[in-house]
Amino acid sequence: MTVFVQMILAGVFSTMLFPCQLFASPANDAQARLGNSNTRRVIAVAKFGGDSGAAEVLTSIVADDLDRTARFQVLRPVDESLDESQRIDYANWKTTGKDFLVVGSVRLGNDGSIETRFRLHDVQAGKEMGGQSLVIGRQHLHRVAHRISDFIYEKLTGKQGPLSSRLAYVTKSTDRYLLMIADADGDYPQTAMVSKEPITSLAWAPEGRRIALVSHEAINPATGLSHPMVFMLSLASGQRQLLFNPLLGETVA
Repeated sequence: MTVFVQMILAGVFSTMLFPCQLFASPANDAQARLGNSNTRRVIAVAKFGGDSGAAEVLTSIVADDLDRTARFQVLRPVDESLDESQRIDYANWKTTGKDFLVVGSVRLGNDGSIETRFRLHDVQAGKEMGGQSLVIGRQHLHRVAHRISDFIYEKLTGKQGPLSSRLAYVTKSTDRYLLMIADADGDYPQTAMVSKEPITSLAWAPEGRRIALVSHEAINPATGLSHPMVFMLSLASGQRQLLFNPLLGETVA
């Protein structure tokens, strides 16, 4: 059913996330411990403080993201919520066998925005590893959750996280072809383009807001048969820019 799947790893959030504050410290010790062992390190993702509904959704996505990497054993403490301002009792957490701890909060703004703050703690070393404060529209809560997951993944592995990537794929439904865009976990799919003819050869633009594709909708007047043309599709507007028409034999300016 799926004709094509491709992931994009950069540029997705440049227009929708607004970092307000960064808390950073070296993560070399944690990366060394993670890299020198085949054991999946235990990371606890505590339920964030603040708005309970939004916090539950966000922490669930973060925990699922990290679990999907197969690099961590993810636990979800449910006894109480922990926000980024609370003092962490490292000695107590260490006795529970946890290696890392994620805490934070979600606040709803009157203007429809959400402010999320979080911090990552190295329980075994007894120190904070960094965090962020992000403001985003409520409709993008799932995307900020993936962004948090990427921050954690990069801090603990030293590698860029793939969790806020997006998928582009084509499905066929009855007599239509649908170009779909979804989160890396397959959730929140959206239709970007519909065509009665195949959509092929997808390629992301570097900034992650456009997709080059081959459309077979055009008809060759000499043969009466469809022929391919290359377009650049804007995901924001849905507008297509013609890049190449083989009937003309040249790139269209």
